[in-house]
Amino acid sequence: MIQRNILKFLCSVPVIIIIGYFIPFLGICLLIASCFVHRPRKSHFINIAIIIVGVLFLIPKGLNEFKISVPYLSDFGNLEIYSNIASHGEFLVTAGIIFLILSFIFKKFLYKLRGLFNTFLNRSIVTNAKMHAEVSRENDMKMKIQKEASKNTNVIYCPSCGADNIFTGPIGTCKYCRRSLNNKS
Repeated sequence: MIQRNILKFLCSVPVIIIIGYFIPFLGICLLIASCFVHRPRKSHFINIAIIIVGVLFLIPKGLNEFKISVPYLSDFGNLEIYSNIASHGEFLVTAGIIFLILSFIFKKFLYKLRGLFNTFLNRSIVTNAKMHAEVSRENDMKMKIQKEASKNTNVIYCPSCGADNIFTGPIGTCKYCRRSLNNKS
């Protein structure tokens, strides 16, 4: 439980943004891990949040490009440290968009895979049920035939050897002395 909470913390938006600033590769790894740690909706939210934060980092650069003067943002856009933040904003927007697209593709792929699995499972269940029903019908038919045969069964004692023989028809043979016997009833 503690490990899962730590993993969720590491895959949260602020941690991904901060770690991605200092170590971009680790930020990408945490972004990938967030797709597996969180549910699909939350994963989409994380990607969208990272895109929004990246766009917010790029606002001062955009204001300077379009020569729009906003009191503190214009000054912030001219600082030397802002070039690192702007490049990180571009990185966040790019990574967020890529992972958002990939998460939609994987989501569609998993739904297709789940549909194929469910179809296969349903077919095998239906096939198994049909096979079970067929075997059950055959067994029921055999049982009915045996019951009918037992109703028409007669015990005949052989006049020569005295052995008891079970017959379902009018004519038979003694199973011991092979003499021909007639069922008169």
